[in-house]
Amino acid sequence: MSTHDHPNYDCLASLQEVMRRIRLTHGRSHKKAEELVMEVLNAPKSIINIEAKDICELFQGDEEILLLEISVNEMSETRMEQLMEVIEKEVAHLEYFNQLLMYFFVPQDSPLTMDELNTFLDYTNLNYGLSEVIWGSVFVPTQQPAIRAIMMLQHGVSES
Repeated sequence: MSTHDHPNYDCLASLQEVMRRIRLTHGRSHKKAEELVMEVLNAPKSIINIEAKDICELFQGDEEILLLEISVNEMSETRMEQLMEVIEKEVAHLEYFNQLLMYFFVPQDSPLTMDELNTFLDYTNLNYGLSEVIWGSVFVPTQQPAIRAIMMLQHGVSES
């Protein structure tokens, strides 16, 4: 079977197009961007997964996509607020985003709480006026209390 005959050919082609539009912060290589996206797609199956079709459907068009890898090492009641503060610093120079994908890697013994997820959703809606947010999460076996996230933002033109 050729690549063109593969049942997911359209999505695979779209995913390659999305990958070409990704820009990493801090001058990281494009190869690192591909590794991070593949880490999300290949994460162990959990309750809330991200699939290639999710990425392709979310990031349509030709706008640049910013990819961030963020981590907060503290195990405190404010770990989501701390994560949002790191994101704010990373994207402070940008004005508007219209699409967001966030994938959380959380310690198995310290899952995200509904309050933390609400903090994340409230923060993104209030600060960026995003039109669409997709998120997922997976438990990772670790001795560290870190919460880690891979985040993709599509820069768009504000409609205001």
